[in-house]
Amino acid sequence: MNTRHLPPAVFALAVAGLLTWNPPARADIIVTPLPVTPTPGERFNGLVATFTDSDPNAMPDDFLAIINWGDGSVQSPGIVNGSLGVFDVSGRHTYSGSGLFAVTVLLSDDAGSAVGQAIGIASVTSTPEPGSIVLVSAGLGVLLLRMRRKPA
Repeated sequence: MNTRHLPPAVFALAVAGLLTWNPPARADIIVTPLPVTPTPGERFNGLVATFTDSDPNAMPDDFLAIINWGDGSVQSPGIVNGSLGVFDVSGRHTYSGSGLFAVTVLLSDDAGSAVGQAIGIASVTSTPEPGSIVLVSAGLGVLLLRMRRKPA
């Protein structure tokens, strides 16, 4: 595994054997993970990543997205939408319990070549208690926290 270009948080997951990393084969495709915040036991249906392609004629059918939800379940196909070089990847999944999970989106082109990858974090939590701090996203070195105020 080539870990030279991994951000520290992703490197730690890779060393722990929780994910693998293959650098993108094409530098003109940039994949960005999005915050994934499902509720345990409820079906998540939403965006998991965006990507850009320098080819303005690229179409959604030119790409295949595979999503590894990070909880040991079977990988599932992602749905690619967009145009003019800007695309979204969405997927559906139900987490059985709470936790932080590394969500990996792998992209390949219609020829089967790997073209990009994004690793984000799914923060699967029940409705937080007032006054708690909730991890919203920790994708590729960015940490976002959301605080809920206690009712007055």
